[in-house]
Amino acid sequence: MKTLFLISLFTFLNFIAFAQNTGITGNWQSEEKTGVVEIGLGSDSSYYGKLIEVTSQKTFDDKNPNENLRKAPLKGLVIMKGFHTEGKTILSGGTIYDPKNGKTYNCKITLKDETTLLIRGFIGASWMGLGRTTIWKRH
Repeated sequence: MKTLFLISLFTFLNFIAFAQNTGITGNWQSEEKTGVVEIGLGSDSSYYGKLIEVTSQKTFDDKNPNENLRKAPLKGLVIMKGFHTEGKTILSGGTIYDPKNGKTYNCKITLKDETTLLIRGFIGASWMGLGRTTIWKRH
């Protein structure tokens, strides 16, 4: 009986981990190699991205539209939020903040393969063509 319970518990926990793991979670280096973003599942069941390494000379959020936040360090800054799964390889419905210009864009994340993410930041709808795509590599 105990063995059956442990097998059932193990199977259930594996199912939960598989259901929540999109392959997109983990650490990703930006195309420009200016930082590393950790993408994870938040307590509100949406995905987020936080800068965990900053490799550029810029270390503060000096372009933030909120003047009170311009002295905040970039390391630890949540730059992606509000994403939900759209199949196993896509996160959508979220936004991405660009510390280089202080602007926030709609965003769609696509897992191209195990080591490559396509990050599409855009204004309006992604299919309208008003945006750009960058390639991030697993770090």
